[in-house]
Amino acid sequence: IGLRFIMCIWCSSNFIYPDEYWQSTEIAYDMIYGGVVLPWEWTKHYKIRNVLYPLYLSIPLRMLKYLGIDYNCLAVSSYYFAHFIIVILGDYYFYQLGCKLIGKTGARISMYLYISNKFLNIHIIKCFGNSIETIMNIIICYYFFDITHKFDKNISIVAFIAVISFMIRCTSIIGWVPLIIYMIIK
Repeated sequence: IGLRFIMCIWCSSNFIYPDEYWQSTEIAYDMIYGGVVLPWEWTKHYKIRNVLYPLYLSIPLRMLKYLGIDYNCLAVSSYYFAHFIIVILGDYYFYQLGCKLIGKTGARISMYLYISNKFLNIHIIKCFGNSIETIMNIIICYYFFDITHKFDKNISIVAFIAVISFMIRCTSIIGWVPLIIYMIIK
């Protein structure tokens, strides 16, 4: 959690990626303050992206504005702290999935490799749709391996998260292809 928190603070002021602004933070800012010239995929004529993730990111910004403490540094950091919660949830499920599939020792090793991956550390904490897609697929995998042949709570959770994931980013279905193949072979 500490490493992710440091990455959250560090990444909020470093590593500028245009897609991060065009897909999430700029849209969330526009929801609260308006006056932003939105990218073409968010305009009235196209609207090819879903507002679910930017809406989530706008919640802390809305609270800051309501409290009257929406200073620039807090406003910019608020997106990353909201995203930080989801990343920590993804880390938890990654570790639990490892424990379930390869045991506690294997899960610790895989968690070390996961946390020490520079590329992942820089990009998972950024407010990308891809980050959310990755985290949602990890959570789906965790519940997927507990699905029985009957309709149970695990299949409901997988279906719910899959729908949310697909709403946020329609390419998330690519991550489910191996799971579907696994189910067919099994």
